[in-house]
Amino acid sequence: MSSGRPCCWGFARDGRFLICVYEQFDDLTILPITEYEAPISSEDFES
Repeated sequence: MSSGRPCCWGFARDGRFLICVYEQFDDLTILPITEYEAPISSEDFES
């Protein structure tokens, strides 16, 4: 099930791979809804 909200993902400074779900109000204002550590495998980066 999806909330339909946008999300972004990437590596934190400590090396964890995170996903963040947020709500965007305008070009400069976002409200993080939730974030969590996501599993990652080498298959995610194969070209």
